[in-house]
Amino acid sequence: MTVGKTSSRKSTATLPKATAEKAKKADAPKAAKASPFSKAGSSFEPAKAKAAAPVKDGLFDREILDGVDGYVAFDTQDGRFLSGDTGGVKTSDDHLSPLFPRGLGTLLALGVGGETVKLSVKGGNTIESGKTDGHGFEPTTVEELQQLGPKGLHPKKGGLIHIQVEAEGRTADEKVLALPRSYDGPIFVSDIDDTLRPTKATDVLKGTTQAPIPGAKELLEGVAAKGVPIIYLSAGPQRIGTLNDDFLAQLPDGALLARGKMDLLGFSPFNSDQAQSQGDYKAQRLAELRRTFPNAKIFGFGDDKYGDANAYAAAGATAYIHDVRPGDDNIPKNFQGTITADYTPDFRAKVLGDLDAAIAKSDSFK
Repeated sequence: MTVGKTSSRKSTATLPKATAEKAKKADAPKAAKASPFSKAGSSFEPAKAKAAAPVKDGLFDREILDGVDGYVAFDTQDGRFLSGDTGGVKTSDDHLSPLFPRGLGTLLALGVGGETVKLSVKGGNTIESGKTDGHGFEPTTVEELQQLGPKGLHPKKGGLIHIQVEAEGRTADEKVLALPRSYDGPIFVSDIDDTLRPTKATDVLKGTTQAPIPGAKELLEGVAAKGVPIIYLSAGPQRIGTLNDDFLAQLPDGALLARGKMDLLGFSPFNSDQAQSQGDYKAQRLAELRRTFPNAKIFGFGDDKYGDANAYAAAGATAYIHDVRPGDDNIPKNFQGTITADYTPDFRAKVLGDLDAAIAKSDSFK
């Protein structure tokens, strides 16, 4: 398949949420009254830098704190946050660190319950979110985002909120993509494995941070330069979120959505089962994203090793698929996207040109 050629063929479960239980806290601070809007900015920073790291190494274990990213819609009139998957905090303990490599230990780490979580944003408030549950998870609610009072949000294009999360002397960064519910511009959704980095099981088990596939970084930098929000959508487990964060630090900022739980097909040794599992999961996440931002134009970047093409087709996204697998078993018959073996300048120019066309029709970018 030649680069830039449009082709019709090639020759779920998330982390548990507890929003309702936490919506009314008697001791929660009131929401900031200042307007969150600013035409000058579209990104928020953590409240302050601290020396503590997200991973605390002990003699016999590694305590891990991971900010679970999300997204939220807001009202353009008063800045109220409305709905979305607003992420949270995950705490876990790798008891195998003296015996196994970092990657394997992180994958097998057990959640730690009962840890007090604090949230803060720069120029806003610091609040106590609550305690982690038996799985080591504490959700960030829409109400808590309002209480944090982030500022600098672009009234038409939103921004990425950086929340500093703290638990037991460790700190990490949770990112929440905030867009107006009426946002009608593009959202660029990208897979990670075999799309942005070559998948090597040995590197994952060792915890090695891989370099991006040639051309991937340049493409995403072009997307970010246009002011298009980026979501990294992975079918990998959230428990390796810190390893994904290390890799994504090489690329433009964006919210990372990962899988909280694996279904039975996700453990199958057969590619067809894996493709169905991952495709179903991503289709579900994309459907949730579209319900939150019904006017947004979804652009999907993925590969044909598993179910990306099926998920993007189901979501009605403009899709770009990295050709890494022989045959077309994982390409749906109704696929109308672009398939490429390499991220050449011509391919990157096509993607960015398609985004330009969507931006030109968007009221959010005017």
